[in-house]
Amino acid sequence: MFISSVYSVGYQEPCTPFKAMIKLKDGEGGEGLVKAFFDDGAMVAAMDTKVYEQLKPQLGGWIPTQRVLRVASGELIPAITAWKGTINLRGVEVTGCFEVFDSGGSWDFLFGKPLIEAFRAIHDYEEDIVYIRPAG
Repeated sequence: MFISSVYSVGYQEPCTPFKAMIKLKDGEGGEGLVKAFFDDGAMVAAMDTKVYEQLKPQLGGWIPTQRVLRVASGELIPAITAWKGTINLRGVEVTGCFEVFDSGGSWDFLFGKPLIEAFRAIHDYEEDIVYIRPAG
């Protein structure tokens, strides 16, 4: 049996996900910095529960949710809360939202397709650069 990491296929050099720091703002003066992993295959944006526990005292904007998320293994995991506020990526800001659930420590923040679209981002996979196009 041959097992390969999802981040490398065959005998290519290993690939790593694109990462960037984002700032979350709750509109009431609360802020938090998070390392985000970009994944245009993820149909939601999400934060890991451990990061949520760290940011919860300093960041408002948490809202109830009833979403249940299906992860890559097929397991269904209920979100414990959601967040809505301003997300800043390298000086560009959009209003966005995300779910919070236990990723098992796989990542801190999953910057999925809804946020990629909101930021009008284009990922150049060859150069591994994400271009952000401000609205307007």
